Amino acid sequence: MRTSSLRKDVNDEKMYRKIYEKYQVSNLPFFYNKFGEIIPLLGQYNGCGCFMICAGPSIKSINPITFTLPGIVSLGVNNVPRTIKTSFWVCVDKPDNFITSIWLDPKIMKFVPFAFLRSQIWDIRNGRWQPLQIGDKQILVEDCPNVVFYKRNEKFNAKRYLTEETINWGDKDRKEDGKLIESGCRSVMLSALRVLYLLGFKRIYLVGADFNMTVDYTYSFEQERSPSSIIGNNRTYVKMIERFEQLKEGFDKDGFKVMNCNKDSRLKVFDFIDLQDAIDIEKSWLGNLELENTEGLYDNSWEEKIKKVFRMRNGEEVRV
Repeated sequence: MRTSSLRKDVNDEKMYRKIYEKYQVSNLPFFYNKFGEIIPLLGQYNGCGCFMICAGPSIKSINPITFTLPGIVSLGVNNVPRTIKTSFWVCVDKPDNFITSIWLDPKIMKFVPFAFLRSQIWDIRNGRWQPLQIGDKQILVEDCPNVVFYKRNEKFNAKRYLTEETINWGDKDRKEDGKLIESGCRSVMLSALRVLYLLGFKRIYLVGADFNMTVDYTYSFEQERSPSSIIGNNRTYVKMIERFEQLKEGFDKDGFKVMNCNKDSRLKVFDFIDLQDAIDIEKSWLGNLELENTEGLYDNSWEEKIKKVFRMRNGEEVRV
């Protein structure tokens, strides 16, 4: 079942309409290429587990190789790939907030709001800060490899969150005379979890969701925060805890199991699971790779295949 979003992001809609009118493609949700054509990713990872890596400083103590093991799928947000390279990446903010290597890495499937289709990519490598150019061409988001576009909405509603046809990232800021009256407490975590749900993942392991910021404890990457920004981030964490409390019933009902791998996190809505236990669970689906036998797989006869299911290991006949 799908329900209509209450407040779609105007910029996403404008850019999508521009592309839609130009290429005359069918209007199907949820993921699109740069021409506005549907990318059929729904359910591609049906029943699998994924490690959703947030930017809390706690991830600095984790060996990045952990998330490159067979059977391990990961998603990073914001500048997390500066610390840990991930399979997927999701952003909600403007592209110049993020390191150049994310945009240029074809191994990372990047989920990006449609509004940023033609935004500039900035080159911050080797101490530079300038628009990224290859030859005479200025590189935009649409020029980058492995980018998937999605459309946002900015009206959080827990009952509609898993079914609405666009992806929520919080509420719209309330302003009067250009001044912020009330923050919408928008968060990339909301969009990232919805992306994982749509891809078909059923077990989500939160890593680095510390939900605590101080002057000396900001992110897993280099980034100072002003006192007012720290206060704002901590307020957002409190609001996000409230939202997750509202979402959990729907998650559980739909078999969408979210767990937290940081026992010291202030986010206590989801059950704690030790990171190594979570890794072992996801690796276990592949079985013992050392005992995976290839002998006989190309034989035409099933009888021959069955005979060759046995092989010698350490001088003993072992069934594989």
